[in-house]
Amino acid sequence: MTIQQTLKSLNPNDTYYIIGIKGSGTSALAHILHDLGNHVEGSDIEEFCFTEVMLRDKNIAIHLFENSLPKGEPTIIYSAAYGEEHPQRQEAVRRGLPVYSYFEFLSRIVSKVTSIAVAGCHGKTTTTSFLSQLTKSFDPTYLIGDGTGKGGIGPFVFEACEYRNHFLHYRPTWAIINNVDFDHPDFFKDLNHVKDTFMKFGVLAKEGCIVGVSDETSLSFAEQLKTHTNVITYGFQESADYFITDVIFEQRGTSFNLKTPNETIPMNVPLFGKHNVHNFIGAYVVGHILGLAHEELHKQGEQITFPKRRSEEHQVGDQMIVDDYAHHPNEIQSLLQGVRQKYPNHIINLYFQPHTFSRTEAFLEAFAESFNQADHTYLLDIFGSAREKGDGRNVRDFFPDSNRISVIERDQIADRILRRSEPAVHLLVGAGDIHQVKYSLI
Repeated sequence: MTIQQTLKSLNPNDTYYIIGIKGSGTSALAHILHDLGNHVEGSDIEEFCFTEVMLRDKNIAIHLFENSLPKGEPTIIYSAAYGEEHPQRQEAVRRGLPVYSYFEFLSRIVSKVTSIAVAGCHGKTTTTSFLSQLTKSFDPTYLIGDGTGKGGIGPFVFEACEYRNHFLHYRPTWAIINNVDFDHPDFFKDLNHVKDTFMKFGVLAKEGCIVGVSDETSLSFAEQLKTHTNVITYGFQESADYFITDVIFEQRGTSFNLKTPNETIPMNVPLFGKHNVHNFIGAYVVGHILGLAHEELHKQGEQITFPKRRSEEHQVGDQMIVDDYAHHPNEIQSLLQGVRQKYPNHIINLYFQPHTFSRTEAFLEAFAESFNQADHTYLLDIFGSAREKGDGRNVRDFFPDSNRISVIERDQIADRILRRSEPAVHLLVGAGDIHQVKYSLI
């Protein structure tokens, strides 16, 4: 079935209302539904979110949660951030409207069309974006975790999140597992718990998994997964089916050789940092499996661009602002490596907003080590989440001031950057609301 046929079978009246429509996944879904000819509107909090700009550009109405649901019989899709007690969801149940969680609704599409789920503890959004660009000749439908989505006639490319086992709802045709690492310590007990969950996800893919093996943890995971399903590997390990070798990192980008099962392909891509080359090849392998020639994939790769809030650059005077969603110590290290590659002679200032108390505490030493790669680190207070309550501690309780680390208020950042006399790169990093600083700067 096509996506259009699948949606028609789920909702013949073509009308949708999304509770929590500004979310990164739900907003992307709204774009898909809209592009495929459906009427879409939704609700959320009043506070600005960058995803709403793209929604309003398509005249997708955004109401406040306080409002009642529209008249008629829309299909209701609600974000996982809002539970059964949400007033609009309760109203939908009272009215007998069809109600799906975001994950339930996606799962009904995924199982009926050619679909590629992109999973992994790091790089999901970037890899999904890369895959949507590499396969554009297919006119794919894609759902990216930066709030970007598009309805098309080709395969369905979508981001699949491991948090709270959400991706176990899906039965995709293929799955990318970019890496396996310990994160979300408020849910996963340890690395083995993460690996067990990804193992359950991997066997759900009907045709098999494309697994990144650029570290020992992911390599051992791939070997174990091979005993349960079809596995194709890629990465910087020599044993990988698609082996990245002879890498040269330069200010203009990265060149390398890709050794495939049949040939060696020289490549040049406008990407910075080992992690982004790894993400790109994960998408590349899927494109090749779907039938695209190496020549077309390489041509698209030479023009590849990043998704929103992933190494997103803005020039402000002679200062360079880089907005990035990194919120795990390994992600910060990878980000700084890429920035050093592109700007080797610049001062690099890291403005980091830790995300959740549980993650900050679990990775305290690793965070401190990752900060060492910046010339100076400025820490905002911890951005909590709806799923945890702070215990009265703040960022100073975790990271005392030093000659390389300072605590700063969010409204002080723009002024500090604009007062600089020498050019520098300023990284606005975190999964909270630190990205809002760039709007005042721009």
